[in-house]
Amino acid sequence: MAEFNWVKARFECSIKAIFKKLETGAKADIAAVAEIAQQLNSQDTFEVSAFPDRFTVIRKKLGTITAVDFSVTQTEIIATTGDETQVTLARAVPTLNADGSCLLVMEGREVELWQFRRTALERLLFTNLYTASKS
Repeated sequence: MAEFNWVKARFECSIKAIFKKLETGAKADIAAVAEIAQQLNSQDTFEVSAFPDRFTVIRKKLGTITAVDFSVTQTEIIATTGDETQVTLARAVPTLNADGSCLLVMEGREVELWQFRRTALERLLFTNLYTASKS
């Protein structure tokens, strides 16, 4: 069995690479929730706007826009509410753990990328989704 190439694995676990994977995952999350909203005949729409070093997940509902902003610094990934309050929803740093898996450390515990996205996006995506259908 070949020895684990931790240097290559750590490089692939860089903060920029993980941030891009979070963005790709958020786009998949939006596609999934948009399909659910359509099945429920909801008028809600969802989208992702991407920029260098940040992306925003947007929900439009009856003229109201709510959002979650994701940004990356040299040391951490941060998700905040997309309004003037900029409340922090989640923050994390990538790590290559003892098993050789690239994870995020959030609030002192290792989490997978989908868990970070769920922490940041669950309220935005699911609040009143089931009651948002057309009358």
